[in-house]
Amino acid sequence: MNANVTILPKLLYLEELTIELNCREKLNNTTEYLINFYLFAVPNNFRKVTLNSSQGIHLRPQIQSNTHLEDLSIQIATVDDLPVLFTLVPCLIRLEVSVIHCAPPTFVSQDRFSIDITSKLLKELYLYTMDKQGMPFETLKVMMSLMLSIEYLAFGIKTNDPDYAEATLWAELITSMPCLTTLHLGLEIEITETLLSRFGVETNNDLKQAVFNSFIENIALSSFIIYTNMQTLFIDTVPYRYNRDQSYTTSPEAVHALCNNAKAVQQPPYRLVGLSMYGEHVPITTEDYLSVICRFPSIKWLYLDSINVSGSRHMATKTDEKFCVTCKKTKNTVKCSGCSTDFCSDYIVEHRHALSEQLNTIEDQFNELKIRIAGQNVKQQKHELMKQIDEWEYESIEKIRQVANEVRRELSLSVTKVVTDLDFKLNRLTEQIVKFRKDEDIAETDIQVFNEELQRLKTNLKNPLNFKIKRDSTSFINKIHLGIKVPLLPMAMLDANSKWIQNGVTVAGGNGGGNGMNQLCNPWSLYVDDDQAVYVVDNSNNRIVKWICGATTGLVVVGGNGQGNLVQWARQSATNGKTIISDIECIGLTVDDDEFLYITDNDKHEVRRFRMGESKGTVEAGENGPGSRLDQFDQPRYAVVDRNHSMYISDINNHRVMKWMKDTKQGIVVAGGQYEGNSLGQLSDPHGIIVDQSGTIYIADYANHRIMRWLQGTTEGSVIVGGNGQGSQSNQFCYPVSLSFDREGNLYVSDLGNHRVQKFNIDRS
Repeated sequence: MNANVTILPKLLYLEELTIELNCREKLNNTTEYLINFYLFAVPNNFRKVTLNSSQGIHLRPQIQSNTHLEDLSIQIATVDDLPVLFTLVPCLIRLEVSVIHCAPPTFVSQDRFSIDITSKLLKELYLYTMDKQGMPFETLKVMMSLMLSIEYLAFGIKTNDPDYAEATLWAELITSMPCLTTLHLGLEIEITETLLSRFGVETNNDLKQAVFNSFIENIALSSFIIYTNMQTLFIDTVPYRYNRDQSYTTSPEAVHALCNNAKAVQQPPYRLVGLSMYGEHVPITTEDYLSVICRFPSIKWLYLDSINVSGSRHMATKTDEKFCVTCKKTKNTVKCSGCSTDFCSDYIVEHRHALSEQLNTIEDQFNELKIRIAGQNVKQQKHELMKQIDEWEYESIEKIRQVANEVRRELSLSVTKVVTDLDFKLNRLTEQIVKFRKDEDIAETDIQVFNEELQRLKTNLKNPLNFKIKRDSTSFINKIHLGIKVPLLPMAMLDANSKWIQNGVTVAGGNGGGNGMNQLCNPWSLYVDDDQAVYVVDNSNNRIVKWICGATTGLVVVGGNGQGNLVQWARQSATNGKTIISDIECIGLTVDDDEFLYITDNDKHEVRRFRMGESKGTVEAGENGPGSRLDQFDQPRYAVVDRNHSMYISDINNHRVMKWMKDTKQGIVVAGGQYEGNSLGQLSDPHGIIVDQSGTIYIADYANHRIMRWLQGTTEGSVIVGGNGQGSQSNQFCYPVSLSFDREGNLYVSDLGNHRVQKFNIDRS
């Protein structure tokens, strides 16, 4: 038992929790302590808790309470636990509580309840107790009068207190609860001499009639029934016994009941979710059985005990002789309502069981994933990036402490020097004064000099430090912030067999070259966001335009500042840009996972890397002038950096794509490089490139008017779209310059000569 309960600390992230403690013996102290502690005292995420214990659980006062819990179903040991319950969960909206055992003779008195411990939010209360003396009506009345927010109230009480039979007392209780709209009673009152004498009757039948008359006169319930057996007076609001799980059990004694509203009690009970049917209420035929069920359209479960239905073996569906898909024989079959397939009686149960098992497997996987996701919250302090943050914090503090100590030491030395100089000068003046007094040879001019020197020393002593703290404009600590690693092809899941519809759809431009909002003029680079909005570098119009998915016109998000500068624009504001790098012929740029900026310098035939905030950068590839060697470029155009910090660069005049691994002095040819041409092993002025997680390269083969795919390690590529000659048809390009993918794997191509962006949907067939 304890081993099972100890799993609770690992479940604190759940919003709903059900605990079943079905044991014949009383729970031990350790188990009860752990349940009390983790459910009510420890911070958790529980919103709804069901705690079923066949022996009931004792509740223990805690220093803290659970203010998150809104819905609680619980079986407590005795009514003495009830006041404690309200202190543990003060913010309940729905409470269903059952008392399992009888309390000692010292039952719960009304002074155990106060306005401080009862919920101000409680709207639904279900209370069940078989302790005949544990809950006197006066205590119940005091408790209910403090819960003014209750709208729905259900009682299932076995008692020997005759006050429960007094309709006038129930009327007072109902009146004290202004929000109450529905009341359900399931009272079992022990018939005693005291009860009979209170109503001035001698027999049970007379008692039944007297109580019935009193309820008719004092309480305006929509329906109620009153009946008796040899020892008990029953007062129910419907002719069905109300159970703690929002179900009803049919009552044989209801046949002899006095009923104030025969029509009302034939209606389906309020909020009924389950129905139990026992042997004394046996339907004769299937139709009788179904007619009973149809009266309760809201039920979610049905319990049958000793039900013998005549006239049919299979009640759920009428059987016919059809072909069973499992045994491959013609038999009486039943059609599965879920998959509309016919099965014989031997295999329908097996089929439904198999489906149930499959659903259980899926549900287990969902639950496992949910636990793993929730576990990330627990493990976040152990995240590897937390270590990097801690290291940065420690190193930064050490740098600050070192600089502060250096300045303190410098300041201390300077102050010491100033004080020493003042002391030296004061000693010299003192010696001169002593000499003048000894020689008695002093003039007024000497007195004036002494006064001036004395005043100067006082001034220097009062303001000895002619220093100030200077702050450098450049920080010696690199600021950190959280970045998100974006996959090269996010969520696309492309492979060597991926295909695209060969006819593209124009998603931007396509209305001739121009500067209208429905036009582009020589579009270059492009980017597609998660909403399939396309951002296009409208080159000849010196602007970047955003085309929302499905739009026929674009929106200018930033303007151009002419040629020669690299300008950074805030994504949320397009009014002002910030020049971060000047005097550079930037054709292509990209950013790696560490937020270093890589720029292809077309004039210098090199690729430079810049840390954010730097203006010079370092050469990462090239720097050897134009040429065709493996350490040279001839007009590098586009660059991509993978997670290993390897660079892929399109080298247009060498008609190749190069890969430069980190910290190497030369690259390797990964596509083209076999002179200019249009064969599958050649490229012609390659421009835009994209590399996926497997190392496959997608290339805008500019002068061949096609998009190529080169698998890693191959010497030839394949044409995925285009390749139908230069043109303006939906399956043609006129100098494709750049490409991009969205999260679904759809391909977007910037078609320079046609002043448009084409979208090629991935072929899922």
